[in-house]
Amino acid sequence: MTCLGVIAALPDEARCLTGRPIPTGDPANLGGDVLVQVAGLGAERTRRGAERLLALGATALASWGSAGGLASDLSPGALVLPETILAEDNRKYAVDADWHARLSKCLQDELCIQVGMLIESTKVLATPAEKSALFAQSSAVATDMESAAVAEAARSAGVPCIVIRAIVDTADITIPVCVTAAIDQEGQVQRLRLLAGLLRRPTELLPVIRLGNCFRQAQMTLGKVARLAGPSLLNI
Repeated sequence: MTCLGVIAALPDEARCLTGRPIPTGDPANLGGDVLVQVAGLGAERTRRGAERLLALGATALASWGSAGGLASDLSPGALVLPETILAEDNRKYAVDADWHARLSKCLQDELCIQVGMLIESTKVLATPAEKSALFAQSSAVATDMESAAVAEAARSAGVPCIVIRAIVDTADITIPVCVTAAIDQEGQVQRLRLLAGLLRRPTELLPVIRLGNCFRQAQMTLGKVARLAGPSLLNI
């Protein structure tokens, strides 16, 4: 029997799959054949989370959560199911083709799917200029900090991998400084830190509200994926 290990950076991303909060730390068991790990931000935390799931018996890995848009035609909430992940060191990873095809078929009548390449970033790309430069360099449609680490762990373990990401910040959005400063390494927004940042930069209030709305759109997309495919994500 296949055991699926799902890795999310943020608790709110995992909630879209499970329907309940899962704290960063120990994996949650969703019923014997699905394990969910909230790993926190970045490649190193993700790598440790993937290794923990593999040690617990995961025989397939899924990178689950949100991403930044690089292609100008992607809107908030757009679903990205990349066929290829490009790591920062230029190594390429292909997702499992059969799994990708089955999941795409399950979702295609309800969601518009972008299958273009996703590229790893080692930092949050906060400005349209940064996103435009990475798009021009790579032609990747979206970026995140975690999926390449999941794909690397899957390749090393010889298990299949899938990447499921919903766009939050599009190519034209600037992420407010007060937001990036308020997020800790576990992916939690420190509210007092955010409020302090807004007091220093009150002009960022509307961009913060806009970004929050974009995140909710991404959550709605992830929730729809979970409802249509089930918690096993058409696991192989």
